[in-house]
Amino acid sequence: MLTRGLIRNRQFMGASGAFVLFGMGVIGVLFLAVIAFQTMWHFSSIQAALATLPIPAFGLIVALVVGRNADRLSPRVTGIASLAVMVLGLVWFSFLPASPDYWKIVAPLVLIGCGMGGAFPSINVAVMGSVSGQELGLGSGIVNMSRQLGFALGIHVPATAAFMSILPTMPGYAEPKTARLSEIRMVTQTMIGGSADIGESDPPTVLSAAEAGAQFKIVGKPYDSTSLVFVVNGDRVKTLADLAKPETRVAIGARGDITHVILAAPLLKRGIGLEKMTILELPGSGTRLSALLSGKIDAGSLHFDQVESIMGKGNFKILIEPWKEFTGWTNEVWVVRAEWLSKPGNDRALTDFLKANLIAFRRANTDFDWYLDSFRKYATLKDADKTPAATLRPIWEKLRTEVRAWPSDGNFSVAAIQAMLPACKAADAIRGTVKVEDIVETRYLQLALKELG
Repeated sequence: MLTRGLIRNRQFMGASGAFVLFGMGVIGVLFLAVIAFQTMWHFSSIQAALATLPIPAFGLIVALVVGRNADRLSPRVTGIASLAVMVLGLVWFSFLPASPDYWKIVAPLVLIGCGMGGAFPSINVAVMGSVSGQELGLGSGIVNMSRQLGFALGIHVPATAAFMSILPTMPGYAEPKTARLSEIRMVTQTMIGGSADIGESDPPTVLSAAEAGAQFKIVGKPYDSTSLVFVVNGDRVKTLADLAKPETRVAIGARGDITHVILAAPLLKRGIGLEKMTILELPGSGTRLSALLSGKIDAGSLHFDQVESIMGKGNFKILIEPWKEFTGWTNEVWVVRAEWLSKPGNDRALTDFLKANLIAFRRANTDFDWYLDSFRKYATLKDADKTPAATLRPIWEKLRTEVRAWPSDGNFSVAAIQAMLPACKAADAIRGTVKVEDIVETRYLQLALKELG
């Protein structure tokens, strides 16, 4: 991917090297800090994770400030200063006391977070400001990482293949490097900080960010509907109305996220209130599956291909299947920064991106061998590269025929997002002040459809 011009570009190579050092510092300290908190201070895994909270919290605050003032600040000055602050925090943190004394290490954690938040957007601006013309897309491919939530599961595979294998075949594009964020809300936070231009997020998160003043545009879908279902313990939950009873323990990913909205929508549709519902936040469908099996919860959201593993181990049944409740449910969206989209040439880049997405949808619907090969390449489930065709075929069949996950036309409209507002508001994801028509932009998908025919 590196051209001679990029190698000779001192600013580009210097900033790229700074990114390497930045990554080593951030990932290294988070990894080692959690281990130290658990082995030296005997924290639980949850306590250890919470102990590192000052790093992302202050990182987000500083990233917002630096990102919004990127045009007025020198990236070299802010980048070097931020890295220096980060190094100071790392050195200070290295004097971690052997016995628990958390308040002694709060200050270095804050410094690390502030340095991280300032360095990320600054270095990114420095890199992209050092290249131009035909090298701009290549430089972006080297430095900016495509960000996705959690695992590349079966329903995500075509969208992943779109930007990993289809888009690079178009003139002017290179294969991107990828990294995954642990929470989908971090996608919008990263984009607000100016460190990514296109991301995959969910509607409630994007709408909430827009209400807070973030300048985003929703431009399409990485897939339609969802593979998520709500599974219940049939001994305790008989109907949807039972979910709203205080004694019923219902697990979602997090309050206000898409799993909460999926739960709220069918209840609202039937006039069932959520006020007395007992909600438990359990990130990760695997965690919720284990909680169902152990009897710690009575209902939870799982991916439909996980359900078979618990059938026969109790009186479990699927109570909510969104694709049967709604036509064209929107679980995730492609979102771009409005500022990035307004720059010359990026409208073309976005159109090609969405065109690659549509090509992937159409192949996934008609060519199982292509889908199987893509799944083996891009799914991050354990041993995905060894998945037998016989195992994947029924999942593929359900996704393309019953769930209708990959519509050939993208099935994207202002009305589809508008229809989600009541459920988003009921799940306390948004206040309800956002104007969907100002955020949703369909013309780039329409142009991609026209060009594909």
